[in-house]
Amino acid sequence: MKRRNDLPAKRPRGHLLDARLHLLDRQLLNDDGDPTGIVDDLELNGVEFDRDITEGADAPRVTGLLSGKVVATRIFGGSPPRSRLQEIPWDLVASVGVVVRLKQTFREVEMQLSDLLGLRVTDAGSHTLGTVVDVRLTTAGDPAENPPAPRVQGLVVSPRTRSSYLGSERSDARAPVMLAVLSRWLHCGTFLAAWEDVARVGRDQVKLRPNYTRYSAVLHDTA
Repeated sequence: MKRRNDLPAKRPRGHLLDARLHLLDRQLLNDDGDPTGIVDDLELNGVEFDRDITEGADAPRVTGLLSGKVVATRIFGGSPPRSRLQEIPWDLVASVGVVVRLKQTFREVEMQLSDLLGLRVTDAGSHTLGTVVDVRLTTAGDPAENPPAPRVQGLVVSPRTRSSYLGSERSDARAPVMLAVLSRWLHCGTFLAAWEDVARVGRDQVKLRPNYTRYSAVLHDTA
């Protein structure tokens, strides 16, 4: 078996963001710099449950941020009802950094990020490969200045855990020794499945195409 760093890198066309790591739970600030909420979910457009994905089709696009009062689901898990989430169209996003800054604020959802997180991933022969622990996004512009809506580059798949472990397993940065050891164990075998290798997204699993490629899950950001 190849080690994680031996996997080929899926090079982006722009900057990379991992949805769970870089967007979820980020504070939202309005154009005056006042807190207006937390990013609870993302709205994804361009993919439907239980429909085959045409080879070569465009990857889904993030069309908006979802925010609402969802303390219960944060504590006990699950997804909040759509009716409790307010949509913020992506074109109102001014910058993405430690916080998400908005230009101002106020649409219908086809699929949410939370619908993908935790799904079982199988190959074309229905053999389980792991679980979706994050969704890799790419945006052509600078995330810090009026970024265009990101597209999905692929799914981060872990064979051992359903959680995103602070992003340390996807970065070249050094982590504390014990944390690094635990992270390596938890995420041994974690890989990036490119969106063009996704054949179908069901309500309980994602199926990959035959002869899919396992890419490195390490963030290789290029301008």
